[in-house]
Amino acid sequence: MKNKALKVILVTGIIVLLSIVSFVGFYQKGIYQYENKLPKYILGDGVTGYRTIVLKPTEPKEETKTEEGQEEGEKSQEEQAEQSQEKTGNTKEMLTEENYAKVKELFRARLDRIASESYYTIRMDKSTGKVYIQVLDSTYTDTISSVIVDRGVFEIIDNDTKEVLLSNAQIKKSGVQYTTGNTGGTIVFLNVEYNKEGKEKLREISKNYVESKDEEGNDTTKKVLIRLDGNDLITTAFDRENTTGNLQLTVGTETTSTSDLQKYLQQASNFSVIIDKEALPLEYEVDENVYNTMPLDRQEMDKLIVPAIVLAVLCVIGIAIRFRREKIFAVITIIGIVATQLILVRYTNVILTAETISAVVVTVILAILADWMMLKNYTKELNEADAKKNLKDGIIAAIKVLVPVFVLSIVFCFMKWLPIYSFGMTLFWGILTIVLFLVTVMRTHVLGTRK
Repeated sequence: MKNKALKVILVTGIIVLLSIVSFVGFYQKGIYQYENKLPKYILGDGVTGYRTIVLKPTEPKEETKTEEGQEEGEKSQEEQAEQSQEKTGNTKEMLTEENYAKVKELFRARLDRIASESYYTIRMDKSTGKVYIQVLDSTYTDTISSVIVDRGVFEIIDNDTKEVLLSNAQIKKSGVQYTTGNTGGTIVFLNVEYNKEGKEKLREISKNYVESKDEEGNDTTKKVLIRLDGNDLITTAFDRENTTGNLQLTVGTETTSTSDLQKYLQQASNFSVIIDKEALPLEYEVDENVYNTMPLDRQEMDKLIVPAIVLAVLCVIGIAIRFRREKIFAVITIIGIVATQLILVRYTNVILTAETISAVVVTVILAILADWMMLKNYTKELNEADAKKNLKDGIIAAIKVLVPVFVLSIVFCFMKWLPIYSFGMTLFWGILTIVLFLVTVMRTHVLGTRK
């Protein structure tokens, strides 16, 4: 009897813990505050609005005569590339389908990093080079429109001759890191990791551009200029040979302010996004940035969800009347099912739409039905063997009812239309959770409280 009671307490404790984690969150101490470690819900455009951002290539420069009588359009490709890097605009020769395709590929890579927790679409007009991006409206939407169009030309240059020593072509990856400073504050820096070729070049640069003085103590240091899109970031020299292939650039200053820290982290993240891949072959600018309201307003959502919730409540009342002693277990089981389902939705990146919410309601109704089928022939007057057989038969009957719905949810998972896909994925996890809880939680609760 003690073992049964322990099992009931353990199972109930696990459900309570799952519910707290799902509905409240799982927090760990971050740099200056506690942070929820659960993945954020990804909101679809049925729950929140979205933005349509239109990007277009900057207008080509008009052909002009130079002092030597040479037309601008007749300049070499090297000269054109150098001018474009200095933000002098595109040329007609640069506006090719090949460059358009490369731009789209790089925009997509940047969106994957900026909007990794959201749903977006991107398409391009191959004739004009215009790029159309639809992204769910959130705190990072403005970041997308302001950062994504940057060329991202990241170079290490000889400060005197302006010779390019290293560029994006040698970057393997970039990221944001932070460390504790001498006064206890936090220092944010951008870490640029170079590939094999870049690592060797960086080592040579660090040997040649190192702090030095002549015999009289005069500074003879050769310095490098680090430049991003034609803007000078820092002029510096190396204090020792770099053998790691990593270049670390401090962003902001050492700080203990949460707001300043977030600002520096965002700046470093923006830098990382635009230099992580090769630079854009063309200059782009924002042509339109339009907010679109959600297609399903609150009243329409209420018309769908409220009746389902009322039906679920009526079913709970029905179970409570039919199984008075077991009703608390049925309620605990249903809460645990929804909590687990929502955790799975977060970790599998299911996009929340109005249909997702409906799938949760359907899961509750199916869970109530499964509990009823499991308990409908059960009474405490049965002996142990008959009780176990009765519950087993009830679980099998419930699973048989759930199988067709489960198969349908799998079919929906392969649909490309977002509302159907999100409904199917949410229902898929819900039915799996129902079966798991029937076999373990509900069965343990019922058998564990038998005298």
